[in-house]
Amino acid sequence: MSQETILVTGAGGFVGGTIVEALHFGEEYRVLAGIARWSSAPRIARLPITLVQCDVLKPDELAEACAGVDYVIHCAVGDSEVIVQGTKNVLDAAAKARVKRVVHISSVAIYGAATGQVDEETTAPQATLTTYGEAKLASEEVCRKAHVDVVVLRPSVIYGPFSAVWTVRNALRLVHGRWKHLGALGEGKCNLVHVHDVVRFAIAAVRQAGVVGEAFNINGPEIVTWNDYMERFNKHLGLPDITFQAASRTQIKTGLLSPIRVIGKYALKHHSTQLSWLARRNDRLQNLMQQVELTLKCTPDSDELSLFSLDAHYRPDKAERVFGFRSDIGVDAGLAMSVAWLNHMGGPN
Repeated sequence: MSQETILVTGAGGFVGGTIVEALHFGEEYRVLAGIARWSSAPRIARLPITLVQCDVLKPDELAEACAGVDYVIHCAVGDSEVIVQGTKNVLDAAAKARVKRVVHISSVAIYGAATGQVDEETTAPQATLTTYGEAKLASEEVCRKAHVDVVVLRPSVIYGPFSAVWTVRNALRLVHGRWKHLGALGEGKCNLVHVHDVVRFAIAAVRQAGVVGEAFNINGPEIVTWNDYMERFNKHLGLPDITFQAASRTQIKTGLLSPIRVIGKYALKHHSTQLSWLARRNDRLQNLMQQVELTLKCTPDSDELSLFSLDAHYRPDKAERVFGFRSDIGVDAGLAMSVAWLNHMGGPN
């Protein structure tokens, strides 16, 4: 029998790249790695797989990428347009190509500031969704209206090798000594799930019976506080103990940096070429820009502070019952893998 084919959108990203690697080494499926830009391909280009141009905002590219495909695992992520319109484009192309099933990677961000035991029926309290959460929720509505079979997975906080946010950025904060114990601000539940566990569910969802039209929380086997997570990460990195900082000081610093973040995002979006040109010609300006960037990366923003104090557990019971297995990578094992990868890559930067 010929192998069935899976197209992975967003294959140059963290989750998409890990899925591509797992599919390749699993050898059960033929894998097509869909990428929007060739510059995102170095990680997966080392493998003998087929790379396909697949910008989810370009229907013509999607139509060509989906031709002859049996399944799609949709991991592409970006701004709201990419998340919502991109998802619609993927589903439309999949329907026209008679794809058997699409696995859509959503997020627990759709629950907003919901607290307590959060299952798939929980709705976000009014006005608590982030921009990202709103986009993911809208993308799920698109999935419900699709003319192709869809399974929705809602992972929690995905970490592990190649995670720019929850691995690299947090390691950077710790290595530079910029992270402080958050006290009560960091006692919220940290719903960590290792990327390898997310990948197991994503690939299983391709052919699992009884999952079409359903949504599933995907979470890890161990729920810790954010303070505990950062302390364990710090220990795995072999660094001195994290020092305490008053909650008020953390909140003041976050507030003071908020307008600088806004200005920085605007400048990078509209004037990145000019800023790069100036920085190459002025060492002092380049050093200043690097220090500002480091400070912004190492200081939690307002959305992070809200997350770090949120008392919510995204229950994976439904997924465990239907799929017949559970996430099994604990926090210390996951951090050990993350640190080994960071060391191999030369440390966070």
